[in-house]
Amino acid sequence: MTQEKKDRETIRENPSYFLSLPPERKTENVCWEAVNADAENIRHVDEGTLTYEIVGIALSSKPEVLREIPHEALKNLLPYILNDNDEMLATLPKDVLTADLYHAIVKENGHNLQHVPEGMKTPELCRTAFFSTQDLGFDHCAILNYIPYPEVCLEGLKDSINSLDAIDLAHTLRPEVINKEIAGFLVGHDGCCLSCIPVHLQTEELAMQAVSVSGNQALSYTTVREDLKTEKVYLAGMGKDSFQSYLHIPEQKRTPEICLVAEKLYPQLFEKRPEVIPEHVKKGCNIYTLSKTLEGATGKKYDVEEVKRLYNGGTLRADRFITPGGTLRNQKVYFDKEKKEFSFKPLKQEKRKGFRR
Repeated sequence: MTQEKKDRETIRENPSYFLSLPPERKTENVCWEAVNADAENIRHVDEGTLTYEIVGIALSSKPEVLREIPHEALKNLLPYILNDNDEMLATLPKDVLTADLYHAIVKENGHNLQHVPEGMKTPELCRTAFFSTQDLGFDHCAILNYIPYPEVCLEGLKDSINSLDAIDLAHTLRPEVINKEIAGFLVGHDGCCLSCIPVHLQTEELAMQAVSVSGNQALSYTTVREDLKTEKVYLAGMGKDSFQSYLHIPEQKRTPEICLVAEKLYPQLFEKRPEVIPEHVKKGCNIYTLSKTLEGATGKKYDVEEVKRLYNGGTLRADRFITPGGTLRNQKVYFDKEKKEFSFKPLKQEKRKGFRR
């Protein structure tokens, strides 16, 4: 049996035996055996003999012995030990972990940023954590949740926006780091991110931006302020080729003007699904029913602005207008929405000048 083997067996039976060994017999294997038997023995291991295995087994057994390990050895070994045991960092005494140790630790594994005390986090440390841990699965984006600096979070968002859904990225952020710039960036890529923005940052301007990007689906979330779900914003969210944007509007918020605009944008929608027009719109005296009456009386379709002008007290020119009393021609048409009735005035006939040969 070799001397090393004898020493290891003796240490297993009596860990304090390690203290009596001369330096030349404190081999790497003997030191490992001593620390495995009693983590406190690490204080008697020469710094040059410390290895990943020796330091790792000591800290796993007794995290407090971190105080006994030379700083330079920790800086070289601890990042790799923690990379293989991501729960260990939370158990280590915080008073020993210095700024440069934290930097080395998060550089090896950015997810360790979650265990760094808030007071020790700096913008540079957070950048190191995020940008040194990128991977093909983009799991490193979860690190954004541990970053308290808006400017660093925005850098991370810009770096990742082409690889992940904006709304998934938005969910990784702490609400308190989201500022006006981050809100605009997220909503500019996916209007549905409006639902992730703190309510004090949700403005009509941001809502208009959201629906311009994603249609009225952006307003369908309960976390979006109700007072932003107005006719003005809903109208802004109705794109020409997206009838779903109309269907995302709750029935009670489908106003006559919204229905009129929808009919002009998506004429086949109401033909195939007339039930999506609310009863109060179909049966009331409003801008939508006025448009339908005009079409029936004149045989002509008018655009939204023409109908709005007539409904709000303006006039409309009609070459022909069928009334219960007969057909009128070349009339200026008026509509009184209070009395719910039309009135007419003949158009002046312009005298046409002849011409000489």
